[in-house]
Amino acid sequence: MASESSALHAATGGNDGDDDVLRHLRRQTAARTIQPALRGGGSAPLVRSRCNNLTLRLQALSRFRGRPNTQAPNFRTVYNHVYPSTTLYDVDVQQDLSLRKFSPCGRYFVAFSRHTAAHSVSVFQFKWSTRSEEASRPEQLWSSFFRSHFTTTVAHAPDTLSKDFCLFTEHSRYLLIASTRATPRDMDLPSAGRVSSESLNLSSLEDVTLFVISLQDGTITTQRTFPADSINLTHNSGIHLFGDLVVVLSTQHQLIHLLQLRDDGSLLDLMTIGEFCSEDDRHCLDSALRSAQAGPHRFAGTLSFSSSFGSGVGNTVFQQAASQGFARHVQDRSAPTTFIAGLKHRILAFLWRRAYFGQHRDRDIASFGFHFKDYSALCMTKAQIIGEHLLVIKYCSPAQAAMRVGSSGSVAFFVVYNYVTTKVVNVFCNDDEALLKIYEQCADFFRQSLFDTPVCMLPTPANSVWARYHFQRSIAAVRTSRNGGFTQSVRRGLGVLPVAAQSYRDSPYFDMGLFTFDEKSISHTERLKHCADHVAKFYSRLHGGVSFRIQAGPRYPLPSAHQAKKLVSHIFHPFLPFAITVQHVIHSNASTSCCTNFHVRD
Repeated sequence: MASESSALHAATGGNDGDDDVLRHLRRQTAARTIQPALRGGGSAPLVRSRCNNLTLRLQALSRFRGRPNTQAPNFRTVYNHVYPSTTLYDVDVQQDLSLRKFSPCGRYFVAFSRHTAAHSVSVFQFKWSTRSEEASRPEQLWSSFFRSHFTTTVAHAPDTLSKDFCLFTEHSRYLLIASTRATPRDMDLPSAGRVSSESLNLSSLEDVTLFVISLQDGTITTQRTFPADSINLTHNSGIHLFGDLVVVLSTQHQLIHLLQLRDDGSLLDLMTIGEFCSEDDRHCLDSALRSAQAGPHRFAGTLSFSSSFGSGVGNTVFQQAASQGFARHVQDRSAPTTFIAGLKHRILAFLWRRAYFGQHRDRDIASFGFHFKDYSALCMTKAQIIGEHLLVIKYCSPAQAAMRVGSSGSVAFFVVYNYVTTKVVNVFCNDDEALLKIYEQCADFFRQSLFDTPVCMLPTPANSVWARYHFQRSIAAVRTSRNGGFTQSVRRGLGVLPVAAQSYRDSPYFDMGLFTFDEKSISHTERLKHCADHVAKFYSRLHGGVSFRIQAGPRYPLPSAHQAKKLVSHIFHPFLPFAITVQHVIHSNASTSCCTNFHVRD
């Protein structure tokens, strides 16, 4: 009844005095439909409406302003009527390209070359083409929608261009890509000054080069090389971008490089976190080294002035341990150092203080001592910036760090670190329900959308009741599964932390308040999905029926393709009804083939 009154009010035009009544009816409708479903854990019923006319929808948006902070969600309801309705099959990509993604502004499209000799990145300008224009020349579908902007060669053999890493800066000014080169096994690790005390012994190391390319003219403004290192570039996991800050996590050396991207496209080194936390730490240890070389009994007092070791109850144990390790390091520089690094020391000191001042002091201190070796062996695997000065760092075992892909069911820790004050704010285990609640209520801080228009703002459990319902339902499904439980459900929910930068599609068609879809065939994350024979269907929240379909692959597939392994990638425009599907078919003889389709508004 509330929806009928709302549609009638939008169609005929009502007085401003009726707005309060309509708001009250909308609140009652939400209370009757969504809230009982969230409490009971059942399927949330569809909120149906008779306002299925685009003209009436636009009139309602122009007449009624709505409540504060609801302009963008209200405008996104237009996409219930504007969506891809036609599929253009077997698009001939004129160049041998690997299609990647659209820029946040929607004007540029990035693709990587498939050549092995010279690796280049091609940027195209997107131009909207109507159905009548492209129907007259079907052999030129690609040129009907894309115009070449520039092509820049960034690497040559034996370098390899990472096609899984691609980041855009704010306002689509610069593009960040990376290339890798395998390091010979007989090559010694680089020793610039002092080697990090937390360095791992990973088997495969690479020379990783980070490029910054201007999207205006395609020039490489700067490049930065990290020799003999291990940086996870898969799905933007090892490099995080927040505003003008670039975070590069070195898994091999257990260091976090914090860089600033300037307006001219250059990278400025701000700090390196890991072995040292403050700018004066290296100077303090160098002074202690000179004192120790003059006499080992003279450096004990010098070491206590370092800001990374702090002061107060509980820090004396770690100062003694650090002093003993430093003494052994001074006596034998060729032997591996046992000196506790600055960031690891701060984490251990935080855990010690939490156990010392806890309600169950004796039990907590005993537990801390029992797991001290496990805490000391933890390794950084992922990091991201939230807010202005906070880093969320994921720690796990060395075995998981070597595999690069950790299981959501294994034990891990999340450290919230303030890199300005060099203090550990908190340490969470990945089975902590408190952190799960924080992520559910503040998901916007983790999924940082940098798109220029709020229409493309990605709905999260923090700002969308439907996304919250879907998140809670997935947690409940793991909790009630056969091999699940409470602990596994929390770990599964926190498995996405830290969230990789620009890893979610911000298209309005993935707004769960507008459409529902089967995540087995298509998802809101930018990852390859196993392609089944059925098409991906988007169901409308308004009427419950199918609004549009996304079909990957050729119109008439060959019989031999049914037995082959098929993967599909979905690329959506940030705000226009345009999508690209690329189906990769892996045949039994190890040969591959691709089929590209365009999905446009007719």
